[in-house]
Amino acid sequence: KNAERAWAKHLDRIQIEAPEGQKTIFYTALYHLLLQPSNIADTDGRYRGPDNQIARAPNNEYYSTLSIWDIYRAAFPLLQLLAPERVNGIARTLLLHHRSAGFLPIWTAWGQDNYCMIGNHAIPMLLSATRNGFTGFDHHDALRAMVETSTRSHINSDWELYNQYGYYPFDRLDNEAVSRTLESGYDDWCVADMAALLADTATERIFRRRAGFYKNLFDPETRLFRGKNTAGQFRK
Repeated sequence: KNAERAWAKHLDRIQIEAPEGQKTIFYTALYHLLLQPSNIADTDGRYRGPDNQIARAPNNEYYSTLSIWDIYRAAFPLLQLLAPERVNGIARTLLLHHRSAGFLPIWTAWGQDNYCMIGNHAIPMLLSATRNGFTGFDHHDALRAMVETSTRSHINSDWELYNQYGYYPFDRLDNEAVSRTLESGYDDWCVADMAALLADTATERIFRRRAGFYKNLFDPETRLFRGKNTAGQFRK
């Protein structure tokens, strides 16, 4: 009964008029939206982080099943509307992960990163929460995490290679060179926008320039994005 009351409280936040079949589809989808991210902190706030150490979460909130590549576009903005009481805790989790791992999470399950997608889309999540007025996390700390994630190479990003060529060359990266460049360009724009919000003009300038790297892979002849090698030649 407690579970039913908890779900009713959340599902009742949207009310629609529709035939019963459409209501079933709609509220099932809403239920799926609200299943995750999930708070994995114990009742005393303890959790196991990406460094495999036990730590204690502020407000007893540490979220995982953060399928970030999948949720940053639409599900996370919708959560900001439907479950705003969760958003600051999610943002703080992203920053706690950065503090332990040295970069923002990519895709986590049970507090561990599985690195299964490309880009670093905790970056647009932090920008979105900041732009939409959530103040329960340190915005300057968020910008520092966004910059470090975008400048210190790690398991998912080779920033030296990216900066050298202005794109990921397909003969130096064995997969998804174009997609990785486009994803990084969007993240860079988000870093620049966050820097602008916080009046950090030097950081904004650096990332506005990098945000334009996607243009280096646009082929005006085919009007498609195409891979380039280290010699600047499009993939044949």
